Amino acid sequence: MRTERSIPWLMLSKIIMLNYKAREEDLSLFYEKNAENPVPEPCDPKDDLFEECDESSQINPMDLFFVTFLSCDIMLKQEIVSKLFTCRLAIPILYRDTNRKHVLTKWGLRKILMDKRTDNKSVQIDALHLETKRVSFIRIGKQTMSKSIILNEILRDQSHPTFFNRDCRLGASKRLVASGLVEASWFLSSGPDDAFGEHVMFMNLRGESTEYREEVEILCKLTNLLIVHTDILQLDNSNVREILWTLHQSKIQVLYALESNENPPVQSNKIYRDYRNHIMEFKSLTRFFDLKSGQHTGSASDNTKKLRKTIKEIISETHASSLEEEINKLTISDENMSENFAVSNDKAVDVVRLISSDAGPQKHELLPLQGQIWQKYCTALKTLYRSKSNDEKPISESQMKQNRLQQYRIYEEKMHPFVRVFLQHLHGFYNSNLEQMYCYLAWLEHFLDEKSRNILPQLILNYQEVWMKMKSANEKKNLREYEYERLKNVVATTERQLFDASFGLEHLFREMGQIYEAVIKHSVFTFRDRKANFVCQFPQIMSLLLQNGHAFEIMDGDIAMVPLTWVKAVFQQLKKDIGEKKLLAISVLGIKSSGKSTLLNAMFGLEFPVSAGRCTRGVLAQLVRVEKGILPFAYVLVIDTEGLRAPELADKKHSHDNELATFVLGLGNITIINIKGENTAEMEDVLQIAVHAFLRLKMANGKLKLQQTCIFVHQNVSCVNAKTAMTLSRQKMMDKLDKLTCEAASQEGLADITSFSQVIEVNTKSNMWYFSDLWFGDPPMAPINLGYSKKVFEVKTDILYNIAQQKTTFLTISETMSRIEDLWNGILSDDFVFSFRNSLTLKAYHTLESKFHRLMWNIDKNMYDFLQYSVRVRLARCVHENQLDNEASEVIAILQKQITEKQTLCKEQLINFIESNYHREMMEQWRSSKSIQLSEHVTELINSGIKDIQKNKTLRAAALMQKNKRKVHELE
Repeated sequence: MRTERSIPWLMLSKIIMLNYKAREEDLSLFYEKNAENPVPEPCDPKDDLFEECDESSQINPMDLFFVTFLSCDIMLKQEIVSKLFTCRLAIPILYRDTNRKHVLTKWGLRKILMDKRTDNKSVQIDALHLETKRVSFIRIGKQTMSKSIILNEILRDQSHPTFFNRDCRLGASKRLVASGLVEASWFLSSGPDDAFGEHVMFMNLRGESTEYREEVEILCKLTNLLIVHTDILQLDNSNVREILWTLHQSKIQVLYALESNENPPVQSNKIYRDYRNHIMEFKSLTRFFDLKSGQHTGSASDNTKKLRKTIKEIISETHASSLEEEINKLTISDENMSENFAVSNDKAVDVVRLISSDAGPQKHELLPLQGQIWQKYCTALKTLYRSKSNDEKPISESQMKQNRLQQYRIYEEKMHPFVRVFLQHLHGFYNSNLEQMYCYLAWLEHFLDEKSRNILPQLILNYQEVWMKMKSANEKKNLREYEYERLKNVVATTERQLFDASFGLEHLFREMGQIYEAVIKHSVFTFRDRKANFVCQFPQIMSLLLQNGHAFEIMDGDIAMVPLTWVKAVFQQLKKDIGEKKLLAISVLGIKSSGKSTLLNAMFGLEFPVSAGRCTRGVLAQLVRVEKGILPFAYVLVIDTEGLRAPELADKKHSHDNELATFVLGLGNITIINIKGENTAEMEDVLQIAVHAFLRLKMANGKLKLQQTCIFVHQNVSCVNAKTAMTLSRQKMMDKLDKLTCEAASQEGLADITSFSQVIEVNTKSNMWYFSDLWFGDPPMAPINLGYSKKVFEVKTDILYNIAQQKTTFLTISETMSRIEDLWNGILSDDFVFSFRNSLTLKAYHTLESKFHRLMWNIDKNMYDFLQYSVRVRLARCVHENQLDNEASEVIAILQKQITEKQTLCKEQLINFIESNYHREMMEQWRSSKSIQLSEHVTELINSGIKDIQKNKTLRAAALMQKNKRKVHELE
């Protein structure tokens, strides 16, 4: 229900959901609804029947947006600015605050990233530091043409309301508070052949510029070119001339965009010549352009194209500079100058100073607890859970204890100043000023991402070069094996450097978790000293951050391990902070770079952190509070995941993806299966393994009750009737999943499981969604597709108010923690099923394994029969020790020959079985390993047989000796 009070919130939520019509949509719908249901008034015979539309009582959407923007804190302003830029809408850059002081949007610009090519590298630079040229538009007088519409046409050929204008809904309503506001947008160049050949920033002063002299003065100091949109008659006005003279004195380029539609050409030319003579002193810095309104051909007028060309010619002679460089020359405050922001900035700078320019290669030194020691600990933990030998378990436990002790000693004695200072400031802010703590973390995130962005381009270039060398060598086959292996190692090294270069705030939180686990696990440690109290506050800090919009890492993105002690501590603290609330867990799963994080961020207004230069890693969670009393749960736990089939994880094959998918599907009450396009093959593979894993987990842990629901989101599907067109493929996919689920259940001895939906609930009619592409057109100038935003809203509504409402129970915080623990322990205990690509591969392996065991059993039986019925009989016939020695040597030779011959035969049978099998292509990958396994088994078998023969020989020799002793005794 739209009310005047709710409209600002609706507008903000739609901006966050990337709806570029958010500024005016709900406000106009509110007025339309009221117009349909007016309050009846008594009829007055004096009233006219037909009246002009009175728009003075209607709020201008720009006023509503601007007042709402002013009411936001600096963090929300930054998020709004970021979303506006993504929607390709103009952002507020210069305005007066509630105290009528000028404010510049510096903090918001730091989050806007643009790609710029330099020296064959693509570098990401934020809008504040990007060196670019700036063009400003001002208006003098009321003109026929809209300045904002002209600007929109300059920016792109296609219609898009970057700058709100009179053609937008409610655009003609009177503007009261947004006049004087300066907005900005960018032309983002895709290459030298486009309209401007470089990035250009455009600024637009709202309202009559003669009423906002200070704003115009500021623009003159920031801009390379000032475009004055006015009527030719205004140039004949002495007051206007005086104002314009002041502009020219700033010695900037000025372009007059003139209208002369109502004036006779003779009069217009006279005024033009007279004014040109008036400003002769500034002739070299002044150009004139005749705006011929009404001469439009197509979506962009010929006149607009000429105007673009004129602007390009003028700014080509000017110097590009960063906006921050120009702002620093002004005596004007910016939004960062609050005490909280200034103090937190200083502390963040203290921390970042302790890093040299190369953040990536230093990561193992700065954050040692999450490096090799943690990797070794995780390897030992997996060995402990998965080992079938009791002898290995004490070794693994000892290794883990040693690793934790190493971590603890590093924390106590060798912690890098970078981490120590970070924690000191974080602890200080937590105990004194929470607002400063949030600002401190925001600054740190900005600085760390900036450092990563600075070093990534060169690392990417290095990786591309060595990768191309290896590709070329692979195609030409011109390298010796050792040279090719060396090149592969170089590729792996550069890939790792690229991976390590991503250094964000999440790595600092991860180090906190490792410190906490090391301290807790160290048996000597007691919680009575100051350091203990300090570490005890880590879960409290993380819980507070989780409640206030920060993401919490559940699974380590680099090691693919859940630090259970740390995760449990944070969730337990969360329960203390907010109570034992019910949660709806929503997770997402999909192939790498398929838009999972973007989808969740748009759906719930989140900011899942993605460090500069790479996609999401691991499993991250954010907490979203829902309105009281409307839904049967208090919070939504939104779970984002790294993409499956990531190239950088190719060496880990399928086990990583399968473990991740099982964990994420098990954790979410509802999982969004995100698919780029219409092809479901990759996700089918993962779902097959997940189902099999769930069945095994259920068998291993009876208390693990999984009631999962999946919905499928197909992104980048352009067909209008996609849902109907893909009915057959959907049904085929489900039939395939049902069949494979049934086979998996049969293998595990679960006869009651016959369909996929018995394990993971999915409705192929209502739980299938089809999105158009995120972008409407070609990047970088393409705006967000309005259809995408609307679909996001529909899916969110369906999840919260339909699918979730059908569920009878929801996990509490404690139960969610138990679910995480049970799932992860189950995954740790059972690595077998995760190593396969899909259930078909698993079936092929089982078939091959069954044949292999039959062949080995035949060899075993052959040796057993030989030992039982041949060796013992032949040794028993020996009556002299020399005869026994000869017989033993002979049967050993016979054994070796027979088993070797049997091995050759079995190997041939195995090869024939693989080559003639329906699944031969899948089985081929195990041919070599099975041959080696067969050889190793035969070697062990022969050694065992020889030992058995030697044992029987010893027993027979002892028997002969006893017999001889008895004979001697009898003779005596």
